Amino acid sequence: MNWDAIGAIDEILGAGAVVVSLVYLADQTTYSQRTRETPGNICRLSSLVYPLKK
Repeated sequence: MNWDAIGAIDEILGAGAVVVSLVYLADQTTYSQRTRETPGNICRLSSLVYPLKK
């Protein structure tokens, strides 16, 4: 194996790592949005229900 082949393999591995990182980031962003929306929905619902109990 010469240095050009090693460099090409390194570039392929680096590109794969970037793709994996982007997929992970997209997954974390989606998860964060879901968890952020859930408490807000609960707060909105409780603000509607609690005034009715008074």
